[in-house]
Amino acid sequence: MSVASVCSCGVDARSFDEYLVPEIADAGTATSSLDPPPADEALLDDWCSNPDAGGAMDPMRAVATITDAYLEAQRRLCPRLTEALSSAELGNFRTYVYEYTSVMVGCVNAVRPPPGGILAFGPANTPAVGLARPALSAEDARVLGEAYVAEFASALLLDEADRALVAAHVASTAQSVIDPSLSSISLCAASGDAGAE
Repeated sequence: MSVASVCSCGVDARSFDEYLVPEIADAGTATSSLDPPPADEALLDDWCSNPDAGGAMDPMRAVATITDAYLEAQRRLCPRLTEALSSAELGNFRTYVYEYTSVMVGCVNAVRPPPGGILAFGPANTPAVGLARPALSAEDARVLGEAYVAEFASALLLDEADRALVAAHVASTAQSVIDPSLSSISLCAASGDAGAE
């Protein structure tokens, strides 16, 4: 499987209000009448239409697996990112991560394009669903990014080269959300405290 170059496409101009009631796509079914983003906005070259190239599962099942596994890891490693969200807000954030992941794997026709596309730091992009994001330290961003990449690479059976490219992309998008005034972990559990209440 090869990784495509990341485009510098524009940010989706939809209002947050429209995004607050997202739909979960059924496999192969678009969730809205909005035009999909250009194909070059995906990170992986056309993986969705050729999933056998990586030997992974059905594309939309893989997206759901990545989404749910990442959110479980996020709750365990960085609970403060989402602990104040209502169940409806958590559902909206899950849908955002699902749509973000769909675009990351090249399934750009299966979902509506999420705000910011793949140029956003998807693992912590609660503002995409109209919610404030707590300040992230560089370490918080690293932990969240690594958790997302681990689930992404595992579900898609990425080789080390592709995993490294995805990790570099996710790390580069994190730079825009890091609060430089935070010198230590602010959201994530300190090493050894993961899962502690």
